[in-house]
Amino acid sequence: MSGINAFVTVNAEGRQDSASSTSIIHVAHAPNPIHLPDQSNSQTLLDPTDILIIDWDGPNDPHNPKNWSFRRKWAVTAIVSSFTFISPVSSSMVAPATDQVASTFGIKSHVVIAMITSIFVLAYAFGPLFLGPMSEIYGRSRVLQLANLWFLVWNLSCGFARTESQLLAFRFLAGLGGSAPMSIGGGVLGDCWRPDERGKAVAIFSLAPLLGPVIGPITGAWIAERSTWRWVFWSTSIV
Repeated sequence: MSGINAFVTVNAEGRQDSASSTSIIHVAHAPNPIHLPDQSNSQTLLDPTDILIIDWDGPNDPHNPKNWSFRRKWAVTAIVSSFTFISPVSSSMVAPATDQVASTFGIKSHVVIAMITSIFVLAYAFGPLFLGPMSEIYGRSRVLQLANLWFLVWNLSCGFARTESQLLAFRFLAGLGGSAPMSIGGGVLGDCWRPDERGKAVAIFSLAPLLGPVIGPITGAWIAERSTWRWVFWSTSIV
């Protein structure tokens, strides 16, 4: 039940493990949070060696995303896939406008010019290291929403950059937020769809990061030709 925000109740059902003295306690889902007894109390319910198995309140628990309606599941799939599409679009969209950026800031180094595009993708290597574990602790939805807001702020800031250093820093920070759907999206689909149902959803989700780098440069070139390179960033933030 990774990534799902759920509380537990201590009306638990315990059994003794036949292979050892460790108790395995099954904990059911409950709508309201509770506080487990203080471990210093001799009457505490749980022993330090107990194994807690947190599960849903039966196979038909309405809180379980796998029991949601197909309409709701597809809505979640569409939202996650859209974010997964926008992130790669943003990574490559600025590529046709790098000459304009270099002219604006007087950049002569080909390495720096290349980094304007590539540093966004470099952030993909670091974001999942903490975004993935955070989604297991705090829930997929919270982490995705915060990452989306983080991406929006820093991608928008790229359009207001006044130096090449600012632009590179903002691009890297935007890439950290943009890496969230790449690392968490599969977990969202796994939470919502049963193995025999998730084929189409996974196919659509997997198509998004493949189309993004293709559509990004085409769109970026069109925008940069008719406006300025700054609108390349502002347009993706608006979307």
